[in-house]
Amino acid sequence: GLAVLDEQGAIIDVNERLADLLALTPASLIGQPAPWLDEVPANFKGEIDLRVNSATGEVHHALLSVSPLANQRGQLHVLKDVTSRRQAETELRNLSAEREVLRRVATFVAGGADPAAVFDLVACETATLLGADAAVVTRFELQTDRTVDVGTWVDPMSGAERPPTRIPLDGGAPTAVVFRAGRPARVADFATLDDTSAKLLLERGFHSGAAAPVQVGSVRWGAVAVLSHERDAFGEGVEDRLAR
Repeated sequence: GLAVLDEQGAIIDVNERLADLLALTPASLIGQPAPWLDEVPANFKGEIDLRVNSATGEVHHALLSVSPLANQRGQLHVLKDVTSRRQAETELRNLSAEREVLRRVATFVAGGADPAAVFDLVACETATLLGADAAVVTRFELQTDRTVDVGTWVDPMSGAERPPTRIPLDGGAPTAVVFRAGRPARVADFATLDDTSAKLLLERGFHSGAAAPVQVGSVRWGAVAVLSHERDAFGEGVEDRLAR
């Protein structure tokens, strides 16, 4: 999209494409300061990456090109929406990191490590990959409605306590949802859980988390869960990354 700005940074002309990006009309933008101007250094010329917020609250990644007008009394701003490209680049980085985790775990297994050490490594690598304070690998015993934690890792720098080993399976904690429904789950604030689950998790200092099933063939073997001291620490989709 294109916009022409005067010397004060107000828009004096704008095309439909840029107005659509902002979810506004061209007429509503004329005479107004460019919405992205706060992210551009004074007297800037050239290209810069920035985020542009639309009127609907949608955030776009954009490449802004700034050049002076021929009369030197304003600037031409050209914004290119690169949101899809940035998302693709992020996805590729995530996939690369996940493959590296799998490679390290496979190398560890091939070296003859005992199962307990392997599960602890899986918990460590999962927590590190997702920036969690702790992670737990849990095995399900579906016939007896029990779970057994077989691998645990807690970030030694976080000061976190060891996660609780017994979470009510009829409650709303992520691992409990995986146990009952067999689908990934994420909880942004453990304070919203049932009283028993909330008490167990909050007493250990954990405020949010996510979990995903671990499948062995067609059997739901268990779950892997990540936990954080922070509320809403894991963005939307983290449970799907866990499930991959």
